[in-house]
Amino acid sequence: PQEGAIRYNGQDIQEFAPVPYRGQYSLIFQDCQLYPFSVAENLLLRPLEDKEDEKRIWDVLERVGLTEKIRSLPLGLATPVTKEFEKEGVVFSGGEAQRLALARAFLQDMPFFIMDEPTSALDPKQELQINRLFTGELREKTLVLISHRLSTISGVDYIYLIHNGTIEEEGTHEALMAKAGHYAKIYQAQSNLYRM
Repeated sequence: PQEGAIRYNGQDIQEFAPVPYRGQYSLIFQDCQLYPFSVAENLLLRPLEDKEDEKRIWDVLERVGLTEKIRSLPLGLATPVTKEFEKEGVVFSGGEAQRLALARAFLQDMPFFIMDEPTSALDPKQELQINRLFTGELREKTLVLISHRLSTISGVDYIYLIHNGTIEEEGTHEALMAKAGHYAKIYQAQSNLYRM
């Protein structure tokens, strides 16, 4: 940070050794990175080792709605995630790539998740499915969710609306809607677009 400190369980993150510190959180960015390896290696960030790995992968692919897509590929989990080096490879759409990145984060099963626009490339139905994971499965985790799509965050515990670099409003979704301020106006505008 340019000023102040970021603390994890009361300890300044600058005091942590990098490897154990990085082992506490999963990051997902809106322009997620896939690597020129197999689907399984992209999810595990290492080679597939056994049937337990395979079972965990299929479970998480089901949760993010990609089971059918991966099963349809001739090489399944062994399919290369690029056509650049392998003709059997596949190039995933933006939404599929985003769901693969989410699957990777869920597989890591860290106590802390930071997600920046994790559903920006998803259609409303897929977004709803992923939002249910956030408010269900990740309920016992710490989740920092950054989004301009307020439907993505309406089910979280606490919201900060940042405008022009400062916190303009904060509270639960219900409290911010009752306040009828900036958050409520944005939410209503976005809801009207979904209805149309």
